[in-house]
Order: sequence, then C-alpha cells, then structure tokens
Amino acid sequence: MHKPPKVGSIIRATRDSKGITQSQLAIAIEVTTHTIYNIENEKCYPTYEVLYKMIRNLDFSADHIFWPERITITPEQE
Repeated sequence: MHKPPKVGSIIRATRDSKGITQSQLAIAIEVTTHTIYNIENEKCYPTYEVLYKMIRNLDFSADHIFWPERITITPEQE
C-alpha cells in the first residue's frame, strides 16, 4: 500500500506553480491565510469542503491526492 501523499506539499506546489499567493487562495475559498499556511505546512488537514474548493480553484485533478500512483504528470503541468 502506498504511503499517503503530503496534502500540504501538493497544494503548495500547485499554488506556487500557478503564481497564486496564499492570500489570493484564501480569499477565493473563503478561509484565512493562516488556514492555508497551516494546511501547506501539515499543521492541520483541510476539511472536505476546503479541499474541494482548493482543488477547484487551483484547477488540478483530485487524483494527485487520492491516486498519486496513477498520475503521469504533476499538478504543475496541468
């Protein structure tokens, strides 16, 4: 069985690759910048609702989080 990926590092890498700041993402998904910081630094995990909004706003496949072994491209390449 595969070790679960670090959700925070996937979110950070995707956000950075798209040139979006933590503040911009926080505003877009209606959370605080501190929440984004905590998620990206693995201090907490996002709720389903927040994760859904992140995936939609950053426009990447949820497979990067739930099925990483099936992915042939990185979220940055999407």
